[in-house]
Formats: sequence, structure tokens, C-alpha cells
Amino acid sequence: MTAARSRPGALLALAFAALLLGGSKPLAAQDASEVRARWETGPVKTGWCVYFLMEPGKAAEDLARGHETVGVLQTEGWHPALRRLAESDATYANWVPSRVCQILFDTIWVGSRRYVEGTRRSPVGLGFWEVAARPSQGDGGVFGVARILATNSGDLKRRMETEFVPLSMARLTSGPIPDSRDERFEVELDRTTVTFDGHPVADSTLDAVELRHRFVVQGERLMLWTVELQIAPERMALFSGGLRFVGKGALAKAMSRSPIRIVGPVFSGGRAVVTFTR
Repeated sequence: MTAARSRPGALLALAFAALLLGGSKPLAAQDASEVRARWETGPVKTGWCVYFLMEPGKAAEDLARGHETVGVLQTEGWHPALRRLAESDATYANWVPSRVCQILFDTIWVGSRRYVEGTRRSPVGLGFWEVAARPSQGDGGVFGVARILATNSGDLKRRMETEFVPLSMARLTSGPIPDSRDERFEVELDRTTVTFDGHPVADSTLDAVELRHRFVVQGERLMLWTVELQIAPERMALFSGGLRFVGKGALAKAMSRSPIRIVGPVFSGGRAVVTFTR
């Protein structure tokens, strides 16, 4: 891990990397599991996440079997603003960290098959909504359980269905806003649209660090899948802008109840490997 170029950027870069690296050993039997699918990607177009807190009861709904949620004060590596809020207001001490993420790629290869385009001619991508969780029994550590795992490519979704990997469809887009210095990042899943319009903060460019993360998602017939992301971005920066969301799904309701919603660093460049095991 390399040092960041600015002090605020250093703190957030370390927190962001810790979030992804902190989930690197959720299951003791991970190494013995069978890799059923593997993505190798071209350059990352853009990646970003929005972090928030969920009420414990709501976070536990529809959770993958054999897992339980974890309160923010029992976790490490999630966006530091979540912990600061819980430490300053005991009302939220047991609330559960959650995040929605979008990663767009130039290309995704699954074996010899190449995928380059999602809906509305956007780059092919991966989106997910997860909560902090751990196995109900044993010492598997705190990591994440995805409530939704999605792509914006119908062809890629159908390819993964042959392995029973539970991918939903989502709209994932990013790009410049005409006549503005801002870029627009948008995720639409679970009947919810999350939009962030922003631009890099001056002097907030970070030295890129390798990002690794594992989370669990439950598929058909209650099968549990472990998804592992390994990303080596070339650029990371803090962005300033406005976040908004609309919709009637569980995601919109969860975000509206949260006392905090904050966007983490935006990253791009480099390549990624995503594996799916069970």
C-alpha cells in the first residue's frame, strides 16, 4: 500500500482500502471451495460507492442463511464517517453499515467470451448492495452479504445463469454532464435510482492501492456464493458533489431512513479479476 499525496486523502484512501481488504477472509473453507466462474476485465472505467446505515431489523431481512448483521461499532474499515456518527450518537450504535457500489469496465472476459456493452450502450459493469455481516456460528470475521448482485448486460446475466450465479439486471452509467465540470454516476436497481453528480476535489488525488474484497450472496435453492473482487486501479480521488435517490424499493427506503449518506473515493484504470465460488 502506497502513501497518499494529501493528508485527508490519505485517511480516506486507507479507510477505503481497509474496507475492501477487510473482507478478505470471510469463510474458513474458502480455499476448498470450487471456482465456478471467473471474470477477467479490461481497464476499469469508473468505480464508486455510497455508504449509509441501516436499522438492524431492516438490515437482517432476507439475509443469506447462516449469517447475521454486525453493528457499525463492531466493524472496521467501513467509511469512517459512519463510525464517527455512531460514536457521537448512541442512537445509531447498533445500526448496520451498508453500501451500494458500481464498477464499470472496458471489457469483461468469461472464458473465451467477451462482453463490452450494457444497457443504453453504457460500459459493461457490476453493481451490488451489501450490508456488514458475519457467519452466525464460528469465527469467520466481519465482511459483507450482498442483498443484490447485478450487471447491466443481459448477455452476461444469461451466461452466469448457466452456473446458477444469482445476477439481477441493473442500469449502471457514468459520464460527463454537458456544460458542467461535474460527472454523473448513476445506479438503478431494486426500483431505486441513486445519482451522484460530482467532480474531483482539488489536491485530493490519492496514490492507488490494490483493492480486494469478498462478500456472500444467496442464490437459487439457497446456494451460497462467495464473490471475490481484486482490483488494481491506477487512479483514486475524492469527489465533491450532490447525491440524490428516488424510488419505491427497499433500497430507497433504507437510504431515506439513514441519518448519513456519503460517497467514497472514485477510482478508475487498472484491471480486475472477479471470481464466484461455492
